[in-house]
Amino acid sequence: MGGKLWRNTRLTHVVLVAALAGAACSSGGGAGDQDAAPAATTEAPVVVTTVAPAATTEAPAATTTVAPAATTEAPAATTTEAPAATTEAPAATTTEAPAATTEAPITTTEPAATTNTLERQIEPELLARFNVAAAAHWDGDLTFAICAIGVVGQSRAVELGETEPVYEEVQNLLGCLDSYEASLAEAARLRASIPTDPPGTTVGCSETDGYRYCVAAGAPVAPAGIDAWGMLVGYTPEVFCTTDMDDLVCERVTKALLVGIEEWGNYGPLEYWVLGADEAAAMTLIGVQCDRRAARGQLAWGAYTSSDCVDGETSSGDYGMITYQRTSADAVASGGGLNAGRNGKRDWGIHYFTSSLLLGLSDFSMISGRDDQKVILHEYFHAVQHAQFDTTDFDLRDELLGPTWFVEGGAEFMASAAEKRLGASGVLPEVNVEGRHPYVFDDQMRRKVVNGLENRSIECPGLKIGSMNRDTCYATGYDMGAWAHAWLANRFGADHLMDVMFPRIEDLGWEGAFANAYGMSSSTFYDEFEEFLAWSIADQMAILP
Repeated sequence: MGGKLWRNTRLTHVVLVAALAGAACSSGGGAGDQDAAPAATTEAPVVVTTVAPAATTEAPAATTTVAPAATTEAPAATTTEAPAATTEAPAATTTEAPAATTEAPITTTEPAATTNTLERQIEPELLARFNVAAAAHWDGDLTFAICAIGVVGQSRAVELGETEPVYEEVQNLLGCLDSYEASLAEAARLRASIPTDPPGTTVGCSETDGYRYCVAAGAPVAPAGIDAWGMLVGYTPEVFCTTDMDDLVCERVTKALLVGIEEWGNYGPLEYWVLGADEAAAMTLIGVQCDRRAARGQLAWGAYTSSDCVDGETSSGDYGMITYQRTSADAVASGGGLNAGRNGKRDWGIHYFTSSLLLGLSDFSMISGRDDQKVILHEYFHAVQHAQFDTTDFDLRDELLGPTWFVEGGAEFMASAAEKRLGASGVLPEVNVEGRHPYVFDDQMRRKVVNGLENRSIECPGLKIGSMNRDTCYATGYDMGAWAHAWLANRFGADHLMDVMFPRIEDLGWEGAFANAYGMSSSTFYDEFEEFLAWSIADQMAILP
């Protein structure tokens, strides 16, 4: 049952400097030159018409006298000659000068008002940084949010991720912004130091504070706060088990995980929690898990405490840890039953699994250990699927994963085929096989196609696999989905899914990646697969690896 690289969008401080220039108008410069030309033109008729004799007799004096008058009387000439400006085109240019002169005081007062407005605005680059920090809680990073709660209160801290802040708020929260960006820098430093050597398949276990703890011997444990999502890392998976089960169960779970990691790559960090039948032992492990979340800042807003976490894990629901203990208790009493799932957590930066007691790896039933090893491989393949996309948006992740037949059928087929091959080669050790119900790949696949077709005819007659989901023919989607992947692997190659389709899902979307990988739309594939389902069982079995 049942997401690449940390995008370090760290923004730099940029101070916005606004230079405002006021426009000043005077009688000098270009306007003065323009005024002078019409004045000279206007004075010429006056000299010729009015004082013609004087001009003839005293031309030098006229020249001397008129020039100073033109210089001295320029403002008056500009004012008194305004009516002429209406009549004569040159004067139209002259009238512009007074208008410019009149506007000058208004232009001069504008910079002061603009400067005051800018002082109350948030610099664009600062606002961009602030908005990234304020929205980070949606990606599971609570560094800024927890700090902001202490400054503006929880309600407003939540709103900051969705509404524009005011200037004073940003100033008050600069310390929180600095803390958030420092945490990004630390995350980048940690990411640069992530080991990449495979952890190997040797298991090391210990008894720790009331629970059993197993890892890959000698491999490093992922530090708190590391975000290695989508990377192939060298960190060991961490397996936590209650103490009421045989010590070998925890060791065997870890071994199967490490074999899956060796087969498909190590997508981590990864935690796998296994709860046995004893309620007291389960409560101890639940407390350990919740304390771990609290210590790592993974409980919402810092206001959700370890005690709140325990309450949530022990309340009624499908995925609370206590439900796995109850499944174990029922299974021990009846001799069968298993519940395991990948329950997140992209926002924590880890692949998080929870499981009930795996009876095939213990001594409580006749179930083969091979069966439970396949279950563990199935669950780990979900980590491989989720690691292909980086987004923390739940709905988008669900869309990118694809339909039920692709997700669950893919995990089932890949795990079953790997169990057959790795078991035969000895890479996956035999566990509780002798004297127990055998797990045989071909028999399991035959059962899936026979039961799948029968169940479909009863529950959803004629429904194609693309329409099977959690609400409609879900179990049939598992069985037929495994066969759909067998058909694709037979036609395009066993590695086509991981090498060709997976790398393109995030940029092309699921449908686009499918068409790119297999050269047809999903609807065309569904039609062809229906034709395959009409084959004889012998011909169907012949395509299996």
